[in-house]
Amino acid sequence: MGSDMSEKGHYLAVIDAGTTGVRSAIFDPQGNIKGISYKEYPEKRQPPGVSEQDPPMWWDNAKLTMKDVLKKSNIHPREIAALSVSTQRATTLAVDREGNHLIPGLTWMDARTSASIEPLKKKITRPTGWWTNSSLSKILWIKDNHPGIFEKTYKFIQVDGYLYHKLTGKVVTDYSNAIYGILDINTTEWSQELADAAGVPIEKWPDIYPPGTQLGELTGKAAEGTGLTAGLPVIMGGADVQCSALGLGMTGPGPAKATTGTGTFVVSVLEGKPIFDPGGNLFTNPHVIRGKWILEGAMPGTGLLLKWFREQFSAHEVQKASEMKVDPYDYLVEEAKDISPGAGGLLIIPLFNFAKGTMYGLSFGHTRKHVARAILECNVYGIRFWLTLMETMKVKPNEIRVDGGGAKSNLWNQIQSDVTGKPVVVPKVTEGSSLGAAMLAAVGVSLYKSAHEAVKKMVHFVDRKEPNKEHSKVYDKMYNAFQSQLMTVYLGKRVTGDVV
Repeated sequence: MGSDMSEKGHYLAVIDAGTTGVRSAIFDPQGNIKGISYKEYPEKRQPPGVSEQDPPMWWDNAKLTMKDVLKKSNIHPREIAALSVSTQRATTLAVDREGNHLIPGLTWMDARTSASIEPLKKKITRPTGWWTNSSLSKILWIKDNHPGIFEKTYKFIQVDGYLYHKLTGKVVTDYSNAIYGILDINTTEWSQELADAAGVPIEKWPDIYPPGTQLGELTGKAAEGTGLTAGLPVIMGGADVQCSALGLGMTGPGPAKATTGTGTFVVSVLEGKPIFDPGGNLFTNPHVIRGKWILEGAMPGTGLLLKWFREQFSAHEVQKASEMKVDPYDYLVEEAKDISPGAGGLLIIPLFNFAKGTMYGLSFGHTRKHVARAILECNVYGIRFWLTLMETMKVKPNEIRVDGGGAKSNLWNQIQSDVTGKPVVVPKVTEGSSLGAAMLAAVGVSLYKSAHEAVKKMVHFVDRKEPNKEHSKVYDKMYNAFQSQLMTVYLGKRVTGDVV
């Protein structure tokens, strides 16, 4: 590994545990990626409405990728100043005092609900849409269906809590994740009133630390597993969407961000106090910057739709991509370039997790390439849908900053600009959630005084797309059809089979 120790203790390590896999990355203090490693979770077929993950695979993938990135980056573990974590949100599990899981993690996409929720809504004031993905809803489902496990549970935690326990031995979370539990919105601490109303005692929830603060040190066992150094400062990170916003330099109003991964998340930072969508379609959550809030819309299954298309209908193309030594996703996106804007009138609504999706306007004149193009475009129609809703709440972004897998595609970025009619700004680092966690780590060990200073030093943009007016005219017509089909599918709540 590297022998030059002139930057000893300056590098920042991150574990980024998403919905489909775990990424480990190492950054320098200027926000440059020195190494990155990613491993997907194994495919798991599950009944409709059920979405579970096995917690040990989060830790196994974290250990494997961290050792791999240390090796690939040629950086000595002693050169790492701090470690932080970014994770998927609302995925909930029960653990015993040793941190062993008592039930598989119920992911944010799990659609099972508790009969206890309806009467609780009358006691607990929460935005309408909050209940859909909350940890509390999942905990109440466990309480209703597995009362023995509920009683045995030491703590109910999310992915971040599981990983922090593996790293430091502590069972903790931060307020960007804690919002899915019994968090008091005014104090960003657990609410005794909500705990009593829900019947889930406060002692069953993890301790809350602010993002960017040191919560402990890496244990010897965790150091052996990851290849890092025992005693390394572990800094509280945050939820992936909020870390991503920080990684795109979003510390206040102005820009919006669009992250395309498993799903697509559209976010704006609010000015001052939080505001809430009375219809419950947009979510308001704490930012990883204390005192800041984000307004957020989510379209589930967009990136997952492209993965599904790759695995189910693109075996030949995947083989050709392998022979050419290119990423299969890049190959599929290149195919979509051959198709004109509008994909020949084809629309795809990707609501695969909460309801059945739909393919609208399919004809014998369409090809695989049309489907690939429609997948890209419908993702962006979803982005425009959320931006339009935000504008009804007087939140009017002036540009879109992009990250996630989709941000690596020039075509996809241009489609975003054409569909929304806004400039699209592309960062140097498209792994925004990882960079955001690295920035929190930098603040936690005083490399920078604040998140604002970290943004100035670590966030860099390399491209800007402007709308093509002719393409925008086509997309305006397609968007009107998309809106109609989206509401038809969403309001229909068509689920195949029983949700258990």
